[in-house]
Amino acid sequence: MKQMKPQLSSFNVFSFKTEAEMIVWIKFWEKHADDYFKRFSPFGLLKITFNQVWNKKNVFKTSTYFEYESPEAFKKIQKEMETWRKDISDDYKFSPIVDATRNIILQQFE
Repeated sequence: MKQMKPQLSSFNVFSFKTEAEMIVWIKFWEKHADDYFKRFSPFGLLKITFNQVWNKKNVFKTSTYFEYESPEAFKKIQKEMETWRKDISDDYKFSPIVDATRNIILQQFE
């Protein structure tokens, strides 16, 4: 299998009002992440990293990092995500504040 080099990434920080909301979000990702990756990798999703911010007291944040094989892959996945969100919409009721960035990968070392 040929390994694709990502061209585009997305980094999202989710801020929650309470630790309880954040924990529910973590459980949501634990439940759906594997299916999410399997569903969107055929469209060009190469990588997902899910994180919890731990170095700030009384701050309840998680983050996600996605890598895409191309800008076209990102656009296809965004379109398909609307259907996915409807399929799982009853699973999560909170509204975190989301700070999302879309990035062109200039350098990457592994």
